[in-house]
Amino acid sequence: MKNAFLAALLGASMLFSMPAKGAWLQACPGANADASGPVAQILKPDGSSLQAFVNEKPAAPPCEQTKLDVSAHSIRALQPITPAMAAHLGPALTLSAKAEGEQLVISEITPAQPATSQPSAALPLPLGHNLLTSLQVTPFGAENRVEVSAKDDQLRMQCHPGQQPAGVILGADFYMARARSRLQLRGSGSGDFKVITANAAQAASGSGLVLGLFQAQAVESTQSYDIEPVTSRAGWRHWTLACPMQSARLQLDNLQLMPLAGALPPRALWVWQASQWQSQAEAVFKLAQRYSVSTLYITIPQNAGSVLKPRQLMAFIQHAAKAGLSVWAVDGDPNMVQPKERAATLERARAYARFNEAAPANAGLQGVQFDVEPYLLPGYDLAAQSWEEHYIQLVKALHSSLDEGTAPMALEMVVPFWWAHKQDLLDKLVPWVNSLAVMDYRTDPKEIYRFAVPFLDWGEQHRKAVRIALEAGPIALETRYRYEKAPAGELWLVQLGQQPFLLVLKHLQHNTQGAAFKLSSTFETKPSATTFNGDSASLLRQLPELEAVFSAWAGFAGLALHEIR
Repeated sequence: MKNAFLAALLGASMLFSMPAKGAWLQACPGANADASGPVAQILKPDGSSLQAFVNEKPAAPPCEQTKLDVSAHSIRALQPITPAMAAHLGPALTLSAKAEGEQLVISEITPAQPATSQPSAALPLPLGHNLLTSLQVTPFGAENRVEVSAKDDQLRMQCHPGQQPAGVILGADFYMARARSRLQLRGSGSGDFKVITANAAQAASGSGLVLGLFQAQAVESTQSYDIEPVTSRAGWRHWTLACPMQSARLQLDNLQLMPLAGALPPRALWVWQASQWQSQAEAVFKLAQRYSVSTLYITIPQNAGSVLKPRQLMAFIQHAAKAGLSVWAVDGDPNMVQPKERAATLERARAYARFNEAAPANAGLQGVQFDVEPYLLPGYDLAAQSWEEHYIQLVKALHSSLDEGTAPMALEMVVPFWWAHKQDLLDKLVPWVNSLAVMDYRTDPKEIYRFAVPFLDWGEQHRKAVRIALEAGPIALETRYRYEKAPAGELWLVQLGQQPFLLVLKHLQHNTQGAAFKLSSTFETKPSATTFNGDSASLLRQLPELEAVFSAWAGFAGLALHEIR
């Protein structure tokens, strides 16, 4: 009995110690229908493609493969990443993903910031808000004749008589946007205080430009000052309030940059279904009226390089004009950036140009907007620079195609807000576009402003028009998964040849082939932070407030509303 028990125990132990049946991580040219686990398609800028997948069986050449210590059904997601990201995952990372059955579709990977990373980009000084809560107050003066108190959103200064300059420096890690604005101060006290601004060079030398005097009086007053020309605003470092040589007192209750609003440009909306303008034009006009829209982006069907039903389109444009609406064509697909798709894409652009050539003066399109988002292509991040070069070449070719004939058409490109970090890419667009439409998909007005300013400044610098687009359509919930490096985890880093992959597993396991990360927390993102869907009242309330600020940029072309109802 004892021997039988030991034998059974030994057998069970041997069974437990045997490695589980493993799957194969494989990458094959083109597509492979035999995948038994998650699949990751990788498009390459040269036009070729790879399909990475997990399979229970080894593959034949020319596929590349490596054996895994887990089965295919235990893997929830497979994501290729760049070697640079693999080398700098750090101690933790976050995945943003949506569940599709038992699998995850990953949309974003955010590694922990490496110690050598660059500092965060500076933020723009907000317009129309009290800056006293954001500015750092630094007293100066060799005679120590100024007493300063900054609290409760107020600045109090007591200046004693003296012979040396004294006062306070008001600075922050912000930059001044290129908007038309004036510096406005509100306060009370006694004495005349110099208001001085300094850019980087002036701050380094201890000099500055005197904007004027704040003449403090017993009764609170508001005084305003013209600031430096637009071209030098980005160099701003601080303001200075300088004491007079005699005794003086100041209580400053408000300091802000007041936007100098210009004429309000038209709002725009998208009409993605051709049937809407073809058979429901009055409903489109009614929607436009509700949101005070005067520009429409419409999808226009084509066939064999020609606009379908051109007479119907001309009639719609004329009808829209009577309702106070101008009409643009909207087109685009991520795949248009592929070189093999370029000829067909340019033919679509020429079709719009030919339509305008044939249309009467009051029945033509105002321009064409192309929404080409190359970063949505699978594998974009693995060769982002090459894809961006393809993108620039496409935009250049679109410009040429729309510029043919006797009636050149305006070209507008749709870009994401995070391209603000790609100034080199944006600058390469300058010769070829008339305007940009920025997908500033946020609902917090502070975030909308922060993401819009770099593009509005770009437009001001290059004399280009910039539209700011807001989202009002439904957005699916996403979950963020935070992982921390551990001996075993549900997230693995695995190398296949020169290509690193992240594998998301259903259960925590040891990774014998690379780093492992353990799931530490999950939380759902709120669509309400991104879209006004279901909250049209908030959208309608914010629109005039945003326009009042954004119109301080001469290049602001208006707000564009996506998926409004």
